[in-house]
Amino acid sequence: MSDSRDYFGTVDSRITMDNTLGALLIGTLLGVLLFGMITLQVYTYVMDYPKDKWHLKFMVGFLFNFSSESEKRRLMCCRLASFGSWS
Repeated sequence: MSDSRDYFGTVDSRITMDNTLGALLIGTLLGVLLFGMITLQVYTYVMDYPKDKWHLKFMVGFLFNFSSESEKRRLMCCRLASFGSWS
C-alpha cells in the first residue's frame, strides 16, 4: 500500500491502441446511430412545420450542421486509429 504514484500516475503499460479499438468502434457505432435519429428528427421537423419562422429553421440547420461535422470528425478519428495513415 505504499504506492508512490499520485492520482494521475503513469498509464498502465497494458493499455495500448490494440486493445482499446473495440471500445472506440462501439462508441463510434452508437454515435452513428444517434446521428441517424437526429437526422430523422430534423427531417420530420422540416416536413411537419414548413411555416415556422426563419430563425427557428436557421437554428435547427445550424445545430444539424454542427452535429454533422462532429460526427464526420469522429468517423475520421476512428478510421485513423484503426487503419493508420490516409495512404
